[in-house]
Amino acid sequence: MYQAIGFDLGETLIHYQGVPLNWQSLYQDALAQVAKRCTYQGSKETLAQAASILSRYNTRLYPRTYEVSADHILGEILQAWGVSNHLSLKVAKQAFFSFFQMNMITYEDTLPMLQTLRAKGVKVGVLTDVPYGMDREYAEHDLRSIAEYIDVFITSVEVGYRKPDSHGYLELARRLDAQPDRMVFVGNEEKDIVGAKNAGMFSILLDREQKNHSYGEQWSISSLAELQTLFA
Repeated sequence: MYQAIGFDLGETLIHYQGVPLNWQSLYQDALAQVAKRCTYQGSKETLAQAASILSRYNTRLYPRTYEVSADHILGEILQAWGVSNHLSLKVAKQAFFSFFQMNMITYEDTLPMLQTLRAKGVKVGVLTDVPYGMDREYAEHDLRSIAEYIDVFITSVEVGYRKPDSHGYLELARRLDAQPDRMVFVGNEEKDIVGAKNAGMFSILLDREQKNHSYGEQWSISSLAELQTLFA
């Protein structure tokens, strides 16, 4: 019997509707919002410079296993704009991340599955690689509809490492008071599966669109409802 279950967050439990996994195509609109909120009169050139900075930290373009904070990334942009100060940084982060989080939805099968796990007494954790070093307070905003069913929530900023590095998985197991080899981890990407296997967890690929990818997972499902068979 498994002691606990871990989930990825984005594209597993929740989804940003209308936002691609690679945010690059939306940089200009998001940065325009940041500039407006910071009362910065940016030109096309300065916005392009800021977009270039974001691209350097885009893990879809340049994968990395170490994490970089939003303070560092957006702070670099504000410094380039000449408006670098503590208040502007706070405003910039709120403007940037809220742009992408406007249309956050929770998948229809998420809440019923979490309720089922709670009823069965299964401990539930979430380990997520946050985009652009997103602060925990913004990441928690994505959990607002399901937070009461999550026992442990960990972001890549907290552990300092991104998937598939095993640090986050092992920390999740520790906080859930579970042995890694008696844990299940569910995610939708290769890094989720590789990281779970590296940590000794039972790896499950959530393939909602049934693209039939194979990353060496031990089980593949198309809906979270299928997890019920593990905890019957």
